[in-house]
Amino acid sequence: MTADQSLIEYYVGDNSIFLFLVQKNNFEIHEIRRDFSLEVWENRMNREGIYGFYNASLEDRSRQLENETVCNYTEAAELLFQKLIGPVKDKLTHQLIIIPDGVLGYIPFEALLSKEVPSFGAFQSYPFLLKKHQISYCYTATLLDRMKRKKHQQVPSKTVLAMAPFSRKELLREESNVTNE
Repeated sequence: MTADQSLIEYYVGDNSIFLFLVQKNNFEIHEIRRDFSLEVWENRMNREGIYGFYNASLEDRSRQLENETVCNYTEAAELLFQKLIGPVKDKLTHQLIIIPDGVLGYIPFEALLSKEVPSFGAFQSYPFLLKKHQISYCYTATLLDRMKRKKHQQVPSKTVLAMAPFSRKELLREESNVTNE
């Protein structure tokens, strides 16, 4: 680990979530009581939040549904931040490596909100975790260590950015295929 990296690994148990913070000169374990429904909050952030409006059929999309999904996302993203990042928020460095466990693997940590939103629905003003930290993910600390130790046979000569974009046309085509089946 470099001085600018923080590794956060989670273990999700029945009654607690354990947060392991690993830094160059620091190691901490925090117990987060599961006095909340993690699965419900994850669902509110994702399916009933981030994806709720755009996964709805075109006929079901309304201003009311959009407001409900933004509200669901905003509330859940604030609560999840407080529970999952809050115990160590003041100790984190710029680079975060997150190793989620269980349902935490469905949470886009970069979209968590570090405080109350200043203007509801004005996403550019939202305090996303990504605005303060560079975030990456790994499956296990062991795998991360192996990847760092692996020597390349040839040094990569180019960089690449790979994405899986979709267009409105593709969404309409998929909806059309579903209704025709």
